[in-house]
Amino acid sequence: MKNSITIGLILLVAFGFQACQKEDVPEDESAQRLAQQEQTIEQYLAEQNITAVKDTNRYYYYRALIENSTGKAPTKNDIVGIYYKFATLEGKLIDERVAGKDTIAKYAFGTNAVVLPTALDNMIGKMKMGETYEFYLPFHAAYANYTIPNVIPANAIVKASISLAQVLSPAEEKQAEKDTIAAYYSKEGIAAVDTLADGVYYLQTQAGTGDSVRNGDELSVRYKGSVLNGGVFDSSDDYKFTVGERSFIAGFQAAIMHMRKGEQGTVVMVSSAGYGNGIFAIPYSIIGDLLDAKLISRDYGSSRDIPPASILTFDLTIAP
Repeated sequence: MKNSITIGLILLVAFGFQACQKEDVPEDESAQRLAQQEQTIEQYLAEQNITAVKDTNRYYYYRALIENSTGKAPTKNDIVGIYYKFATLEGKLIDERVAGKDTIAKYAFGTNAVVLPTALDNMIGKMKMGETYEFYLPFHAAYANYTIPNVIPANAIVKASISLAQVLSPAEEKQAEKDTIAAYYSKEGIAAVDTLADGVYYLQTQAGTGDSVRNGDELSVRYKGSVLNGGVFDSSDDYKFTVGERSFIAGFQAAIMHMRKGEQGTVVMVSSAGYGNGIFAIPYSIIGDLLDAKLISRDYGSSRDIPPASILTFDLTIAP
C-alpha cells in the first residue's frame, strides 16, 4: 500500500508543457514551425470550407459544433468530464472517448493538472456544459515534440473534437460518486454496508476472531486495490506495517481501523477519500510513459492506473 499522493511536475521546457502566451512564442526554428503550421491549418480550413476563430494568445483555431448558452461554464476546481476525439490533421487517431461506450474522462479544471495536450485547460475554458467544440492545434498547443511511435508524431498538428458533458463542483462530484456507489451496491444485490465516513463504505465478508485493530499494532494485510468497474492498480499478499506509523489514504485507513484481526472485507470510497484529482493527459497512457522517463514525478508509482476522480475499492484481509 502506497502513501497518499504528492504531485511534483518537473518544468518540461523541451516539451513545451507551459502553453505559449502571445509574448512567449519561441524564437527561430519553433517560431518558423508555428508560422508554417498556422498557414497549413488556415489552408486546410479554407479547403474544407470551415469557418473557425483564431485564439490570438494560444495560436489555435476553434469552432462550436453544438452550443448551449444556458450551460454551466467551468470555474477553478470544478470537476469537468469530457468525451473527445483527438487525431492528427491527416486523420490518424490519437485517442477517443465515446459517449455511451467509454467512461467519461474527468479532471480538476484550472488547477494545472493537465500535462498534455498543453492547451486543453484553455480550450475547455471556452466551453459550457452540453457544448461540443472542434479545435485545430499547432504543435505547441498540442503535444509539442512529445511522440508515441505510430500514434503521435513529433510536432504534429492536431484536430480535436471535445464534448463537455460534466461541470460539477467538488461537493457535487462527491455526491455523484456516492450515487454511483449506491447504484453499484444495488446492482450487486448488497443491501447493508457500514458507513465509516462520508463516502466510505465497508462490507464485511468474513468475521475476525482477533482483537480490534489499535494504534501500535503490527499488522500483515493482504489487499487488492481496484478502480470501481475497472482494473487492479495495486496488490500485496503480505503487506506489513505498524498502525499509526504510516499515513494512508483516508478510506483505506478508516477500513483498517474498523476491522478485527483475522477479518476480511471490502471498502469502497469516493475519490476524495482515495487519491483525489491528480494529473491528467490525453491519452491517459502518457502519464505512465512520462513517469517511466522521469519527466514528471509522483511518489505514487501506480498513478498511471488511477485516473483523476476515481472511485476505489480495496479487498482486505488482516492476518490473525
